[in-house]
Parts: sequence; structure tokens; C-alpha cells
Amino acid sequence: MMSVLSMVIVGLFYAVTAIAPVPAFAADASLATVSGGAVSHVPEALASKKIQDYLLAHHAEFVQYRQYLHAHPELSYAEHATSQFIVEKLKSFGYTDIRTGVAGTGIVATLHTGRPGKVVALRADMDALPVQESTRLPYQSVNQGCMHACGHDGHMATLLLTAQAAQAFKNDLRGRIKFIFQPAEEAGKGAESMIRAGVLTRPRVDAIFGLHAWPSEKVASVSARAGAQMAGSVDFEVTIQGKGGHVGMPQNTVNPIFVAARLLTAFEHLVQQKDPTELMVLNVASIQSGSSYNVIEDHLQMRGTLRVTSSSLQKATLAKMRAIIKHTCAAFGCKGVLREHMYYPPTVNTPKETALVLDVARELSSDSSMTFSREKPVLPAEDFSLYLEKVPGCFFFLGQGELAPALHTGGFNFNDRSMVTGAYVLLRSAIRVLYD
Repeated sequence: MMSVLSMVIVGLFYAVTAIAPVPAFAADASLATVSGGAVSHVPEALASKKIQDYLLAHHAEFVQYRQYLHAHPELSYAEHATSQFIVEKLKSFGYTDIRTGVAGTGIVATLHTGRPGKVVALRADMDALPVQESTRLPYQSVNQGCMHACGHDGHMATLLLTAQAAQAFKNDLRGRIKFIFQPAEEAGKGAESMIRAGVLTRPRVDAIFGLHAWPSEKVASVSARAGAQMAGSVDFEVTIQGKGGHVGMPQNTVNPIFVAARLLTAFEHLVQQKDPTELMVLNVASIQSGSSYNVIEDHLQMRGTLRVTSSSLQKATLAKMRAIIKHTCAAFGCKGVLREHMYYPPTVNTPKETALVLDVARELSSDSSMTFSREKPVLPAEDFSLYLEKVPGCFFFLGQGELAPALHTGGFNFNDRSMVTGAYVLLRSAIRVLYD
């Protein structure tokens, strides 16, 4: 629970932090919008301008919430205070159907309009990273060695703003909207745990949307692409069991380091022989075996990451790696095993929902540098991909500024000027699906 002292501190943080104006919005969009070839008639009460005005009017309050969350980060599956803070806010907005403790610390709040219709899910991740903050902001992390270096504080605050706005327009909505606050995106496969807990069922979700803060692009810009938006990722470990002994008697040994050297060459060949139109990174970042000049260790561990933008290439490459390990180790008279950790498929947006998101974003700005379809996927990975394997949807990028520090660094800070745009695109996309 947020104490009185905490609220005073948040107020002081906000008072000393200048809030630059949010980007200007375009003129109101037509109430009759096209989605997948069909005309979608959204009620006048849900017009673009009315939602814009609501979000702008409440923006400052949610900047305070965002900065409080930034100052109090928690790691994967330890988001207890974060979860409590979010639940308190949702209750204050008028939500009564709130599932807590989902997959540990996750939350699912459902807006019931009382009218039949589709079900749309909107998702934000909650966990922070084990990174020491270097921003020196008045609201920098109070938890040593832990910070929101990937923008999840902004994701949560944006979804909270979306949830409050949805509640305010409830009487003019139909169907249901699920607000998913997910733990452990960074290190614990939180999406998989949430899916197992039934967040995409009970009732069945028809479409899902999410966003990610994205540096190096204009503040509040929106970008997405149909197909692979982000790479799939597999962290892997190769264990080689050789035969140890004296370096002066190699005939009695099988040196696992020499075997690993052959594997590295073969893995590099996999990258070279792939389809050049596909993006792929296969890197080994750690090799551990032995600690002496004259002792051949019998055991070796090799750790690395495979990142690709195609599910078929991801599966085929892993199969080839297993075959290479099996046959190379057999040739040397030893054994090798490949183990996969943190398996994420590529984040693949569906065409209809991607077109919808970009169309909604153009209601705010038709400037091609502010709303655009991405030409290529990027190689960071996201467990939002697991939701998109189950239901249609779109995961879009929200620009944080062309000079913003990189994600996962101690200098990153979510740009509060992008929050209204993020909330608008989430809510209007949900509305458009509900009235499609």
C-alpha cells in the first residue's frame, strides 16, 4: 500500500520534474472507420477527440504514478508491492472484477460493459532489471542494483491510464476488455505462466494488444509491422563430457575444449548457410572448462543465444545444432547434450490487427516519421510472442526520443510525453475491435 509519506514524496518528485507538453494530436477521425474491408461504426460518444481530451486531462496524475513505480522497481516474480499498488489504483477507478495472484504476482482486471460483444485484452509487463540506475533523477530507484531499465514502469502507467479511461467511457462500450498486468517478462517466462492461468480464456480473448517503449525514434511515434516484429530467442547450454587426464598423455584423454572448438566452427557455418533474407544471430558467450595449465578437464559447459525472426528457422537451427553436437561428440568419443532455456518464439503480429493499430495511430498523426510500418524485425525478444501464438493481435513500439539512452542501461527513463499516445492507441484499438 502506498503510504502517506510515499504520496508526499511522489508529489515532490512531480513538482520538481518538468512535464513537457505531449505531442499535438490531429483533427478528429471519422466515426465510420474501415477495418479489414468492413465499415466499423463507433458511437459518437467514443469519438477520437473525446478520448484524446480525456487522456490529456488526466495525464499529469499518471505521470506521478509512473514516477512512483520507477522509484520502486521489483524483479521478476517479486513484484509484490507493484502488484498491490496497481490493484489499489484499479479499485479506485471502479473495477470490481480483479483477479490477483495470477501466476504469482500477476493481475487481470476485466471491464464488463453489460452488453454482448467481443473480448479484447491489453497487456503491460511489471518487472524490473538487476541494473544499477545512473540517471540521478529525483525519482530514481530507491532499490540498489534494481531499476526499470526497459520501460515497464511506463508500460504499467500507460495501461492504468487506459483502464481508467475505459471505465469512464464504459456506458458507451460493448463487450469486455481485459487488462493484463504480467510479471516476469525479463527472466521468468511470465506470459507462459499467465496463459496457463487462463488469462486468454474464461472468457476467450478475440484480440490482444501491447506496446514497448522504443528509444532512437521520435517521442510518441508508433511503429509496427505485420509478421515478425521481434526475434525469437533461445538461451542454450551445451554440456560436453570428455575424458580428463595429464596434458603430457593426451592419448589417454578426450579434451572437451577441442570438441567445443569444432562445434563453434560448425555453429558459425549454420549462420553462413541460412537464407540471406532471414535475420539470425547465433552467439556463444561463455565457455567454462578447467583451471590448470597441465590438467585436461573432463567436463565443459558452453552457453549462448540463438535469435531468429522465423519460427521455422528457429526450430530447424536447433535441430541442426543437436545433430552437429551428437555426431561431432561421437567422432571424438565423448558425449554432448544441448539444453534450451528461456525459449521464446518470434513476436509475430497478425496483419488485420497491425493495420488497425497503424490506422488508429494515424488518427493522431499522419506524419510518416510518427506513424509507420517497420521494414524489418528487430533482434530483441519478447514473451508477448506467446500470446500472439494463441490469439490475433499486435505488439507495437512507442518512440522514446531519438537521443534516448538504450534499453537495459542505467541511463534509460521512460518518456512521459509518450504516455497519452500509448494509451490512446491501446484504447482506440480495443474500441475498434469491439465495434468491428
